[in-house]
Amino acid sequence: MDATFWVGVSFVLFVALLIYKKIPGIINDVLENRIKEIKSKIEDAENLKIESSNLLNKYQYQLEESKKECEEILIRAARLNEEESALMEEKINTMWKARENNINKKIVQSKNNALKEIKKISTIIAIESAKKIISQTIDKNKLEDINLANIKEGLEGLKKTI
Repeated sequence: MDATFWVGVSFVLFVALLIYKKIPGIINDVLENRIKEIKSKIEDAENLKIESSNLLNKYQYQLEESKKECEEILIRAARLNEEESALMEEKINTMWKARENNINKKIVQSKNNALKEIKKISTIIAIESAKKIISQTIDKNKLEDINLANIKEGLEGLKKTI
């Protein structure tokens, strides 16, 4: 009886003890529980995958809707911008026409005022020249004969018409 014999006997006793104490059943139960736990985790993972897939689809749909809404907003903004631009351009053109009309009226008015002033000044110059010419060409004796009052009245009348 050597050592290998005793190792063999102890091995057989060990296996018999294991069978007697139902160790394989316990190991089997532990393994089954572990399998059930793993299956449960796999099912949870599949459920989470389905749920996340649903959420992804929902958010992709919302993203597409948001993109469409953004495009509509941009189109409306562009249209509004064009309308506002046209309206502002029309207002600017109206203002420029009004200013141009005012400037033309002022030019005509200034021209008329200048013509009146020129007529007034030329009449005064003509009257003064006439006085000077009359006083130099007519004798003093003849001047006394001419009614100076009538000349003055005529001059006053001319001045008033201007």
